[in-house]
Amino acid sequence: MFYGYWLNDYEPGVFADSPGIPAYSPAAGETFRVDCSGAGKIICRADDGGYVTFPTSAVSAYTLTNAKDYAETHELGDVPPPDGAPVDPGPSDPPDPREPGDECDPNYEGACLDPNSLDYDCDGGSGDGPDYTGTVTVVGDDHYGLDRDGDGTACDS
Repeated sequence: MFYGYWLNDYEPGVFADSPGIPAYSPAAGETFRVDCSGAGKIICRADDGGYVTFPTSAVSAYTLTNAKDYAETHELGDVPPPDGAPVDPGPSDPPDPREPGDECDPNYEGACLDPNSLDYDCDGGSGDGPDYTGTVTVVGDDHYGLDRDGDGTACDS
């Protein structure tokens, strides 16, 4: 959802012919349409009652490079890549694998989270890993679900 919201902000009018902002769910295999509002904290709601929240500071901190990296490595459904980015590879054409440790996940700052990890959980919490982190700042899509209260700081409690 964060990616679609950011793209709508970055390329105004990109979803002008759409009833809301598209948010693709790989788990459901479908695109949901959401309406977003808020000032310091954005809340995006789908018709089925589902919602996602994230701080506006994350939208401001997210860059075109972050969006292109995300578009190259994630299924986007019918959400387009940002202008100039390659089209998202399909299941039969996977993205080039990256060696763990080659770079840090651009969605988090304050620690180098491996972008190839299947899951991160907070140190000392009840999560099952396989990877753990201390306090980090969420500057993009919180795809590991580390910022439970949506304040932009993850693993802070």
